[in-house]
Amino acid sequence: SAFVLIQRSTVTAVSNTSTTFDGVFTSTYKAYRIVFEAITSSDAPPVTLYWQWRKSGPTTHSANYYAGSSRVNFNGAQTLAGNNNSSQYSLDAIGNTASNAYSFDVYRVGQGTSVPPLIYGMGTGYSGNIGPFTFGGTLDATINTTGFILSASAGTITGTVAIYGLAT
Repeated sequence: SAFVLIQRSTVTAVSNTSTTFDGVFTSTYKAYRIVFEAITSSDAPPVTLYWQWRKSGPTTHSANYYAGSSRVNFNGAQTLAGNNNSSQYSLDAIGNTASNAYSFDVYRVGQGTSVPPLIYGMGTGYSGNIGPFTFGGTLDATINTTGFILSASAGTITGTVAIYGLAT
C-alpha cells in the first residue's frame, strides 16, 4: 500500500472561519493522512486550532464532538484537554513565530452514514513554549463525512495542508 496525494493546498492568511477542504473523503480510500506543514497564526500564542467535519457536501457538522489530547510543553508542564459534546475539536495551540507541524490519520470517512468518523494525530509546535502533543477523537453521530474545515480562536492561519489517501 502507498499514500496517494489527493490535495495539497497553501493557505495564506485565511480568516479564521474559511479554511475548508470539501470533497476530499470518498469511498475510494478507507483511511487518510492529513499533514499540516508550517502552520502558523497571525496572533501571538496560544491560538487554538479548531477542526470541524464537513458532511454531504458543504455543510459543517457543529455538535457531538468528543476528544482528548495531551501535551508536554518545552518547559516540562503537562496539559490534558478534552472535548465533551463540543461544537468542534480543539486540536492544539499554534504559534506565530515559527512553524508548527501536525499529522492526523482519519478513518471511517467518505463511507456514507453508517459509522462516526475517527481521528488520531500528533505534532509539535515551537512558538510560545508549546511542545509536542497527541490527539484522538470521534463524533457521537453518524454522518457522511466528506471533508473538514479549519479555524483558529484568533487571527488568521497560514501554512500548507496535504491530504493523502491510503491505497489498499
